Amino acid sequence: MGGGRYGTKAARYLIARGISCVIVDPDPGCPAIDVIREMDNGSFFVRGGLEEALRIFIRYRPVRVFPTAPLHVAAGLVSLAHGLRESPAGLQFLLSRFPPHLVQGMKGGSLYLSRNRDGLCIPDCPEPDTCPVTGGPRSIPLSSELRILLPEAHILESLQVAPGLGALRGGDVDALLALNTSREKVVVGTACRCHGVVTILDKDPGPGCS
Repeated sequence: MGGGRYGTKAARYLIARGISCVIVDPDPGCPAIDVIREMDNGSFFVRGGLEEALRIFIRYRPVRVFPTAPLHVAAGLVSLAHGLRESPAGLQFLLSRFPPHLVQGMKGGSLYLSRNRDGLCIPDCPEPDTCPVTGGPRSIPLSSELRILLPEAHILESLQVAPGLGALRGGDVDALLALNTSREKVVVGTACRCHGVVTILDKDPGPGCS
């Protein structure tokens, strides 16, 4: 999802290993298209946003999902699948569950978290057990910490497949889309060892409802 810098990197990584992929991006001129043309292996491009990404996921059930678009892809997919919406009013609930030193920012119903909140990460960081910037330990992934801080949330781990390149397990996304959303609030998170985003969702009342 996303055909910019990191989507291009993901496509090149996969195609070089003989793995086909689908790139979804609203821009038909995005850089990742050049990789598909250059390294033809059955990969293809689909113009669109989250709606198209959801359709493609359901059709192909990919082994890995690379969320390289500038949004919380996992939360967006489950929102579309279950008629949910971000809940900015729920941010205070999220803020109450995290220590301030982890909170990097917020937008809409999403909270952005980082173990290197005030510094710049090195390019293509290999995610060692000790952070090369802060010197802090990274043996316990942030995704695991989020599961402790928010036991009721659905936390997806971003796996590092190459330095600076992370992906979600397709099976984890599949399980997320199949979850029971009968509860009033649903919390979805995505995190690697050092960085993450958590989004709180609620039911979309639909047109004409208050």
